[in-house]
Amino acid sequence: MTDIKYGLKKIYLFFRGLFIRSLPDPPVVTKIEPQSVSSIVVIRTDRIGDVIVSLPAIKALKDMYPKSRIAVVLRPENMPILKGISWIDELIPYEGLVRTAKILREKDFYMAVDLLMDYSLRSAILAFLSKAKITAGFDIEGRGRLFNLALIPAADKRRMGERILGLVRLLGRISGIDADNIRYLSPRIPIPEQDRRLVDEFLQKNGIGPNDIILGIHPGGRYPSQRWMPERFAELADKVSRRYGARPVIIGSPEEKELMEGIASTMKIKPLLISGFTLDKLASVIARMKILVCNNSGPLHIAAALGIQTLSTMGPTDPDLWQPDGEGHIVIRHGLPCAPCNYGTCKIHECMRSITVDEMERAADILMKGTGRGASAMIPGGFRNILIINLGGIGDILLSTPALKAIRNRYPDTRISLAVVPRAYEIVKDMPYIDEVFLLDTSLCIGRLWDGIKTIAILRTKRFDIAVNMRTLVSGISALKIRLLLGMIGPRMSAGRDTDGRGSFFDIKVHETILGEKCEIDYDIDMARSLGAEVTDRTIDIRTGEADTRNVERMLKDSGVIPEDILVNIHIGGKSSHQWPAGNYFELMEKLNKEISCKFLITGSGKDRRNINGLMEKSGAGIIDMMGRLTFRELAALIKMCRICVCNDTGPMHVAAALGTPLIAIFGPGYLKRFDPRNISDKAVVLYKKASCAPCDKPSCSSLKCLRSITVQEVMDKCLEMLKAAKT
Repeated sequence: MTDIKYGLKKIYLFFRGLFIRSLPDPPVVTKIEPQSVSSIVVIRTDRIGDVIVSLPAIKALKDMYPKSRIAVVLRPENMPILKGISWIDELIPYEGLVRTAKILREKDFYMAVDLLMDYSLRSAILAFLSKAKITAGFDIEGRGRLFNLALIPAADKRRMGERILGLVRLLGRISGIDADNIRYLSPRIPIPEQDRRLVDEFLQKNGIGPNDIILGIHPGGRYPSQRWMPERFAELADKVSRRYGARPVIIGSPEEKELMEGIASTMKIKPLLISGFTLDKLASVIARMKILVCNNSGPLHIAAALGIQTLSTMGPTDPDLWQPDGEGHIVIRHGLPCAPCNYGTCKIHECMRSITVDEMERAADILMKGTGRGASAMIPGGFRNILIINLGGIGDILLSTPALKAIRNRYPDTRISLAVVPRAYEIVKDMPYIDEVFLLDTSLCIGRLWDGIKTIAILRTKRFDIAVNMRTLVSGISALKIRLLLGMIGPRMSAGRDTDGRGSFFDIKVHETILGEKCEIDYDIDMARSLGAEVTDRTIDIRTGEADTRNVERMLKDSGVIPEDILVNIHIGGKSSHQWPAGNYFELMEKLNKEISCKFLITGSGKDRRNINGLMEKSGAGIIDMMGRLTFRELAALIKMCRICVCNDTGPMHVAAALGTPLIAIFGPGYLKRFDPRNISDKAVVLYKKASCAPCDKPSCSSLKCLRSITVQEVMDKCLEMLKAAKT
């Protein structure tokens, strides 16, 4: 029956289009004088969710034409929720096409704007019959003939509210207003204090106090195809209410009362049922909730406009258009081949049946614990192919391993790929929770650039469901690079860190500041949680084998090391701006060797050797040069053998911390709060003297005053303290 209706609809639209195209062309508008726009009527005669997502466009109209009187035509039942919005001057109830058109003509509006982005003719005809001097709307299935200013909506992935704003931007351009200044702002609705008091009194009468946690449930939806199973709502509400001591409140319309009562009858924790409230009172109830669990429906968008966290299901609905706006929202959706669709009913209903109580429960935990407040996530339980992008160094990769393990645990049957820079390959090549590793060199060297292009071409063929960028966007340039990279790879969705607003292009965002408010490992964990992963193990994964240990033991034996020797690792490498002067390290080794006889294993890359030219030969300390001789795994095995490790703020610092080797980290211009090794090891000591110019991201620095201010004696004292402690 559904297929027959769909076929009849296509036939209707075909013949309707033929008729509309036979009508005479409307007069064309090429210029609007802003000062002439004295009054505007906005037409939005559909459901409340559509009204809510249109608010940014209505506000933009008021900002563009500040002296204009703004009126909105809408259904009478939708009017109460907009009554407190100061920039809407008049609400006009829709009372049928003929009667409402007569009212609009009598009010003599200068401009009529139809914000419906659909094929329906009703609101377009109303705009036409208003006799406004300028009529504007979307040209879909020929309805643009009824406007003298029509916009064909672009086929893109923006939310419905942002796409509707495109019509306002068109009006702005014709009015000589810079369209780039017409910015999208998330919809917001106020709650009058009187309504708050009335709802508080109502809740109190029903045993819910002002300090009680309210778990909101809205099981309804306009179409049966949009509704999750009632028995699963009941099971979820019981589990979450019991775990967090929450009071379940089920909301709905009078038509949904039977559905609500059916859910309540199977629940062990009896909920409060609220149906038949006017929308302003319903909004006041939603404003009291900790989270609202619902389908894709009007209350979802009301909650988002109130800043209330939501957990929603999404089946046949287009996720690009209708995911909730703002932060603190999680959408569970399984990307089936048949979705999205326009069917109101479905015999199979697999898109909703496949959403389990367990995955909804995990998402509810994220929101109830507050870890989802900074994020906005769509979690398709049907992720089949995930790409994780981590183009950082050794430390960045290591700190992300708890998050990588958690993502694997959350998606055990999903193919997970990892893109890293070539120097990180040895760290990740045998990770059991990664299925495939891609080497992505982003340098501008011609040879390497070509390799990078070939890798991107391969990644594009993989058709990833989601690509997750694990690194901070340190600048606008780095944000642009990642955005271009994602555009070339072409994942269905993207996720990443929204560093100081630079990651607004991600579908799933975790907000952070460049200075960092917590450890880097925690930001990676937040990223995993935004994908619905539960992170219980913060252990950093460093893999070394017996062969690596044997190789290091052989090299040390060949260098004259005996088992009784005290081994001290000195790692002089790292970013140029992070390097304590090499001469200081050699002075440290000379002094330390006079106090305690040690073997100093000096490590770094082959390139770092140029920083010690002449110093090695002059030194009388027992120095063994291991620079450029070790693989990453062998370096980790060596650090594990040492009594202490002394190094700059660089990857081996995190290796030593993760392995539990006593560590002295000489910290310079880096972000201490993010990368402090004391966050992962109680055997780490940090020497840090903050300069006025720190932190910074400079690759090199002529003054290095932040590092030069740390003296050899200060490091020496810490070394002696640690060596003596280790000996005892």
